[in-house]
Amino acid sequence: MRVFGSQPPILRSMDIRHSLASLCLLATCFHCSTTISDREVPPRKAIQSVKNFAVQFSGEYRLADFSHYDLVIMDPDQSRNREADSLAVRKILPVAYLNIGEAEEYRWYYSDIKHEWLLGKNPNWEGHFYIDVNNPDWQKLVLDKILPRIYRSEYAGVFLDMIDIASPELYPASREGVIKLISRIRSAYPDKIILLNNGLFLAGSVNEIIDGICVESVFATYDFGTKKYFLRPEAESVPRAKELQELQSRLKTRIFVIDYAVQGDTATQSFVRTRALEYGLTPFVKSPVKESVKTVITEKIIDCSLETMKDVRRWIVDVLSAQAVPEDVLSDVVLASSEAVTNAVVHGYEETRRGRVDLKIQISDSSVSLTIRDYGSGLGRKPYAPPDTSLPHEGGYGVYLLHSLMDEVEIVSLDKGTEVRMQKVIKPDTKS
Repeated sequence: MRVFGSQPPILRSMDIRHSLASLCLLATCFHCSTTISDREVPPRKAIQSVKNFAVQFSGEYRLADFSHYDLVIMDPDQSRNREADSLAVRKILPVAYLNIGEAEEYRWYYSDIKHEWLLGKNPNWEGHFYIDVNNPDWQKLVLDKILPRIYRSEYAGVFLDMIDIASPELYPASREGVIKLISRIRSAYPDKIILLNNGLFLAGSVNEIIDGICVESVFATYDFGTKKYFLRPEAESVPRAKELQELQSRLKTRIFVIDYAVQGDTATQSFVRTRALEYGLTPFVKSPVKESVKTVITEKIIDCSLETMKDVRRWIVDVLSAQAVPEDVLSDVVLASSEAVTNAVVHGYEETRRGRVDLKIQISDSSVSLTIRDYGSGLGRKPYAPPDTSLPHEGGYGVYLLHSLMDEVEIVSLDKGTEVRMQKVIKPDTKS
């Protein structure tokens, strides 16, 4: 989530492995075990029954920690498709984060953004640039490329951040562009949820096409200057809460409150939840856990052949070494990625043994993730089964090797080509 002024940064890191070991959840929301009772309820109807929710952009995604929630807002670039799909199966609404008011350097689509679309640098966030939402090419990128990728998974909707790009304090001329883009998203996805972050100033213009608004720091907040968390004075918080309560009733639009408290400060968390519920608002109290978490994303497009495999391996080694990835993890990742790229050349481009391969590496303190995509003939949709090692001439050892080396392997057959997604956990005792 992107926040301004007196609100703290929400940090992002990649998800960790299919076993999804230990998640330190960033907040303690009220723990009533309410879930959407009917899996077939359309998302826009289901959100009306949501009694609690969570916001999770950093740390590990352990599904058990979300069992108490009806709705989870998550970053689709930091989580895996499997998490969203698994939440949906468990009758929990997964909602994808999407920043429509900024270009973020670490996003997979950043290379598609033209310099002339940018309005200026966000001084509060490194690598974030305000973007002209009126620009039809930016809207086209959102609608034709970003959203279709999000909805490959079972996301119930989107959480649109940086709506306040159109606020009087930033770029008010963006107002019509923001409204237009929200309307176009609604037209393209009539059954999906749309949540706005800090979009109260647009509520009267879009309330009929959105499903809720998130408002931050109503009762408890964070001061960037003093670097302290504090409760807002009742002279500020009570009128604000009453205003939100009246707005929710008048516009028939759900209001979700995201407030901030120090991790472990259960008294503040409990106070905020109680106060929010008094005014009919749906609360979430967030506590930063790993403010030093760093995710490095590196991408490369190559014209690949068996003859260029040495260069591919060298590039992967250089990327991992630059981030001080432990040697045992590095060797497994290099071997697995080499095998996956070779498979892309041999099987994806069976006739020519040459073609485009896209490589993406994400490195955090806890794991290394790779995505290897080709545009060839594809491998089909057969589920993985380990080969019979008693039959020495049987094929299938390439995929078997990937599963042996990596903690998580997912092979996805696309309309054109195949995408291999792999992850290797960096165990705490292996870190240098």
